[in-house]
Amino acid sequence: MTTDMTSGSAYRHLWRHALPLMLGNWFQLCYNAADSVIAGRFIGAHALAAEGAAGPVMNLVILAISGVTVGAGGCGAGKARREERRLPAGGKKTAKKGPAARNGPIKTGRFG
Repeated sequence: MTTDMTSGSAYRHLWRHALPLMLGNWFQLCYNAADSVIAGRFIGAHALAAEGAAGPVMNLVILAISGVTVGAGGCGAGKARREERRLPAGGKKTAKKGPAARNGPIKTGRFG
């Protein structure tokens, strides 16, 4: 699904893209708070200290993975456009009928 962000309200587009990120951060915050309460109350002070020391490392790993996945999304964008140009109208693979069927399969990929 593509979104035309050049038309319409800029605030609406920003909220539409920012809301899932804010909700994800809120759930992560709730998880960390609940984890701290459980570790401090039921396991002990040393477990709470260990969790406090591991928190920043865990956040760095989560942010690194998020950054890699966002960056990887842009890697295939040009390839998708090239593949659309190779396919028949409408971007769908269609079976050949009639005399063209004897010419072999439709080649859609680099090695196809």
